[in-house]
Amino acid sequence: MHVITTILGQLICPLTISIVLVLFGLLATFRRRRRMGAALSTIGLVILIMFSSPWCTSLLTGSLESRYAPLPESEAEAADAIVLLGGGVGSAQPPRSFANLTDASDRDLHAARLFKSGRAPLVIVCGSPPEAVDLLVEWGVRRESIIEEAESRTTRQNAVNARQIIEDRELKRVLLVTSAMHMPSADALFKSTRAIHEYVGLLYYDLRGWS
Repeated sequence: MHVITTILGQLICPLTISIVLVLFGLLATFRRRRRMGAALSTIGLVILIMFSSPWCTSLLTGSLESRYAPLPESEAEAADAIVLLGGGVGSAQPPRSFANLTDASDRDLHAARLFKSGRAPLVIVCGSPPEAVDLLVEWGVRRESIIEEAESRTTRQNAVNARQIIEDRELKRVLLVTSAMHMPSADALFKSTRAIHEYVGLLYYDLRGWS
């Protein structure tokens, strides 16, 4: 499934479409079909510019994030565990010996805040490197209160493996922590591509009956 959604996401990502359209435009121009070539190249550039703009990125990511509004830790109800989806912390990159924080590391910080506010006694960390656990400990989560799930590589694997842990420990209620997307312009195209990838994943889940 991960391979399928990755391939589909890459095929329909704005950069890929733009490059293909410009290449076909150049080919059409080379074959003396200048009007078609100009039209294809122009459409390709418009797509690239549009999906590189912050307003388009905000529209795409906002529609995803609006499904579940963020909840401050002060408003969260008590639960048996906090489920933290991975991806916010990367492995240490030599010569660095510490965790590599990404733009999604706010989810790790929020999980730590939920734990320290007493909302749940356990934190289930899904799909993150060992450095994520070290960071949670540094932010005030007791190491013995952390359950690592390091095998998953996709959102569905996160859900399946986390559910197994929840059932094995007979946990009744959990708080799910994932993170919002942020932009500015330089990486707006990357954010748009990520949002499209998420839409592809959601569509695939719907078709498989997993949603």
